[in-house]
Amino acid sequence: MALYQPRSLSEQEQMAGNASRMDVGLIVLDTVNMYYRLGLIDGEDEAERSLLRQLVGLQMAARDKDVPVVITAQVYTSGPDPGDVEPFAGRSMEHIVKATIKLEKAGGLRKGRRRASIIKHRSQPEGASAEFVIASHGLE
Repeated sequence: MALYQPRSLSEQEQMAGNASRMDVGLIVLDTVNMYYRLGLIDGEDEAERSLLRQLVGLQMAARDKDVPVVITAQVYTSGPDPGDVEPFAGRSMEHIVKATIKLEKAGGLRKGRRRASIIKHRSQPEGASAEFVIASHGLE
């Protein structure tokens, strides 16, 4: 197991590349677009290219090594419905990412209740969802 904590977009790109070359059973990249958003201040083109290189490298690792890659991203409301959200970084992520699952708090009396809804998937219907609870011993 390896844990990387990048402090910039270029460090994140290097670490994503390192993870892609490792022999691991799972790659997780949390908040992939945080440094991308900060990079937009310096220049949109380079930030876009860096994020694209990361996503393509991870996609190739997933396909070539048969390793699952999980990416989380910051989102924004994109339409009149508050449930319409898109990741910052738009088209790069939309086209490269093969499955998109929206996680949100679900109503109810039980604390920690969440809903996972399919936004995009190759073989599962859009809108299908499941609720779960985050408990002290895991997920229920």
